[in-house]
Amino acid sequence: ATTYNSAISACESSKRLEKALELFAEMRRCWLEPTVITYNAMISVCEKTKQLKEAFKLFKQMQIHGLQPNVITYSAMISACEKSKRPKKAEHLFLEMHARGIERNVITYNSMISAFEKAEQPSKALELFGQMQHESLQPNAITYNSTISACEKGKHPERALELFKRMQQANLKPDVVTYNATISACEKGFQWEMAIELFRASADGEGLTSPDVITYNATISLRVRTAVDQGTGIVCANVSGMH
Repeated sequence: ATTYNSAISACESSKRLEKALELFAEMRRCWLEPTVITYNAMISVCEKTKQLKEAFKLFKQMQIHGLQPNVITYSAMISACEKSKRPKKAEHLFLEMHARGIERNVITYNSMISAFEKAEQPSKALELFGQMQHESLQPNAITYNSTISACEKGKHPERALELFKRMQQANLKPDVVTYNATISACEKGFQWEMAIELFRASADGEGLTSPDVITYNATISLRVRTAVDQGTGIVCANVSGMH
């Protein structure tokens, strides 16, 4: 079974669902019973290939065969729901974990927060951000980026800025995704001076990566709206430096 498990896991990185299903069927023909590890690998392939229906089929099948899903199973299932933009299904699984006494980890929370971010439900994303810390789980850069992005979509610039500062206080370096989401949140919330300040910080290399097209577009957008000549000059100078 170990050989098949490894082969199926290899299909995850290459996103080869058909090959994984072929190996899974071959395994059964050889009278080898799939384990929880096998099902987790199969569900992960479904998650990477956005095949939610197949993931749920496997999820049910493993339980019919007397195998209990663990934190890895649920995290992969929630991530599959998130990628397919099915936040309600993701939330159901998330709550089911708690009901079954399965401890949720940072990966589980990140997937669930991302699902709420894509569904433009910032209040739920923020609630989970606070809840995970009550469970003694430390948010990582992915957690912060997803929650800040949720605030940006929900037009909550104050919360986005608060999270940006907390991220730095936690010794986590903001990356280009962090800066883009926070700058966009400020732009949507009419906090133009703060957006320009953040842009300057990213352009000066204070972030891990340099500004990208999204960063420049957001900053140009707010400068056009405010018609501040000095700021426009800064942006234009940086844009010209990209060529």
